[in-house]
Amino acid sequence: MKIFKIILIAWITLWVFFTIKSFVTEKDKSTFKHYASLVRADWEGKRAIVYGQDLYEFAKFCKSNFPDGASYQIIGIQEDSIDMPRLVYYLYPSIRGHDPEFILVYKKPGFSKEGAYLYALLNKESFILK
Repeated sequence: MKIFKIILIAWITLWVFFTIKSFVTEKDKSTFKHYASLVRADWEGKRAIVYGQDLYEFAKFCKSNFPDGASYQIIGIQEDSIDMPRLVYYLYPSIRGHDPEFILVYKKPGFSKEGAYLYALLNKESFILK
């Protein structure tokens, strides 16, 4: 048990040392400022920082404008983008499907689909079709 405590203390000491060293030796101080703003922010602010302000506003808009459990399709975000799982996670319990009730259009002005009509509008580029 004593050896475990010694190893744990040594590991934590090294971790703190290398973390502080990376902040001190970094030439661009914006990373430290970014982390500081992330620590000070509330949960909504943290999500806005991590998601990006535009995507977070769109996610909140979508969550508030269609019912939980509804199926949807996302247009305007690439499948391999990190933004896709972030948006899908935020919109849970609604489910992304192949035959959707709603089409979420993100930053695609003028997008239309036959048989779909405008359900809700965030701005000229981002909206929901039903």
